[in-house]
Amino acid sequence: MDKEIIKKLAQLAKLKVDDSEIEIYDYQLSAVLHHLDSLAGAIDLINNKYDEGQEVNTNEVADAFLANDEVENWPEEEIAMSLIRAHQNDDGFIIVPAIKS
Repeated sequence: MDKEIIKKLAQLAKLKVDDSEIEIYDYQLSAVLHHLDSLAGAIDLINNKYDEGQEVNTNEVADAFLANDEVENWPEEEIAMSLIRAHQNDDGFIIVPAIKS
């Protein structure tokens, strides 16, 4: 992505961005745009199948256009520290207050 575009976007968002941050924003914005492009491709696939009267398999769409996330476990010491800092925990699970509507 062009540096000037990033500076203009930062200005529009009223963010102060120095030159050392531009490369980071370039990487992050490119990743966001790539993801949005993938979603647009999925929407096009769904619309084309509907237009052709075909049934849409959402698993097929997800497999074709969405990233496979890799699940990583937290380090044991980080889990232990999180449980210690939690107000309440039970057998390795953090207890949070119920949401009341």
